[in-house]
Amino acid sequence: MTLRIADDFPSIAASLKKLERDKQAALNRPAQTNERLIPRVAEEARERAKKLPPGPERDALLKKARQAEITQRWLSSAELKPPD
Repeated sequence: MTLRIADDFPSIAASLKKLERDKQAALNRPAQTNERLIPRVAEEARERAKKLPPGPERDALLKKARQAEITQRWLSSAELKPPD
């Protein structure tokens, strides 16, 4: 007797399919999140720096903004794209 999960246990089969979809969604999520998060980090750091007088805290925020922008350019470069 062969046990077929889809036939004998439809709720388990549905759960396994949902887990697989969730796994695929999780694997695809980080790149999308980084594409939105990094520019936002740079923008927020620049906005906070504008409100501060010249000094080490302002310099640190501007450095953070520059690093985020460089990271974004690096991550979006053609060299890091998967082959077609």
